[in-house]
This record gives sequence, structure tokens and C-alpha cells, in this order.
Amino acid sequence: MYGTPAGGGFIQLSGASTSTVGFWARYRLAAAQARARLVASAAEAWGVPAEEVEISSGVVSHRGGKRAGFGDLAVWAAHSRR
Repeated sequence: MYGTPAGGGFIQLSGASTSTVGFWARYRLAAAQARARLVASAAEAWGVPAEEVEISSGVVSHRGGKRAGFGDLAVWAAHSRR
């Protein structure tokens, strides 16, 4: 049986943002992994070190002038060899 931590692990709840409260650590990990994947994809596509790639306000950029949205890089990441 599936349940949220806020429901004691036994009851499926979604009201009052209990899913967010109960699973925030998992969501945070998933977001961090997605961010790392987008940065890696941008670095690979642009031929630059990942350390030089930045993310701000939903835009991935490199100081050399390259910019891409999350959606564009998600397509690249899905087809990447990594």
C-alpha cells in the first residue's frame, strides 16, 4: 500500500500540501540531479567545462555567450550518451 509520510505511511494524502511536506527530501534530490544533468548536457553540447555553466531564472548559460532553456537541454540530455 502506498502512503505519504504525513499519513503515517499508510494513508494516501495530498491535501494541504502533505505530499510536498512528506517527500521534500526526495523532490530536492530529484531537482539536484536534474540540475546536474542539465549542466552536464550544456557543457557537453557547448564543449565547455561544467564548472563554467550557470543556471539562473530557468536559463542555462556560459560566459562565452551560450544560452539555452531547460526544455532545449532536456532534449539533449535525453539523447546524450551519458
